[in-house]
Amino acid sequence: MVSERRFSEMEDKLKLISHQRTPGGIRMRFLSEQAPVDIGAQSVDPTLEDAYLYLLGGGEGQPC
Repeated sequence: MVSERRFSEMEDKLKLISHQRTPGGIRMRFLSEQAPVDIGAQSVDPTLEDAYLYLLGGGEGQPC
């Protein structure tokens, strides 16, 4: 979960799969080689959509 401001800063830097606005902030799902610790990201089990985007992106990153 990140703030609206933090999301705007990171949006173009990440391989964003999806995002959802909630009362507590914005929840993101993205591909990354390592989970960024500065936003409290954690690795999650991949979905079919994750695999598709992973292959389209040349096989870089894992879902967070």
